[in-house]
Amino acid sequence: MAKQTGELKIKLFGGFDEGEMKEWWNKHNSDLPAMDEQQIRQIEDISGKIPLFLKFLLESDHKNFKDAWEYLDQQLTSKIKEPMMNFSDIISSSNRWELHVKLMKSFLTNKDPTDGYGHNDYDHRFFYVDNGKCYYVCGLARDCMANYLYGKDRMEVFIDINWIKSFKNNPSVKGLHC
Repeated sequence: MAKQTGELKIKLFGGFDEGEMKEWWNKHNSDLPAMDEQQIRQIEDISGKIPLFLKFLLESDHKNFKDAWEYLDQQLTSKIKEPMMNFSDIISSSNRWELHVKLMKSFLTNKDPTDGYGHNDYDHRFFYVDNGKCYYVCGLARDCMANYLYGKDRMEVFIDINWIKSFKNNPSVKGLHC
């Protein structure tokens, strides 16, 4: 039990597995606008297949995928972006900033955590380490952190081959050509 908030913390990494996600789509298909496979993958990526995030799709009658996507993005952004930026802003004024940037790079590319990291060096609401690898809870957390680091001119994150490979395989952009 956390003494400051009175909240009970339970470790829960990731969202639905493939079978659970298929069942969710089958159950709610009639409540959602028509979507092709690429659009379904985009929804699963941005939400991390997390039931609490997916429920936003069911809150309003969306006429088409674009409306559903924009509503989900707006709802998730309001829950994720500001708390994540506030956390990183606090670290940016500390002597742990360089380590935080390297660690965030590891989270964005699902690599091993940076040597010397501690549990206070990343926001556990949006990132986690499991079996020695770094992960983000949902695509929007990944995107918000990437935008944050880009805005802080931390370009070394984006010129790394691991970043380019992970971006290329990102479900939100797969199938799109520039």
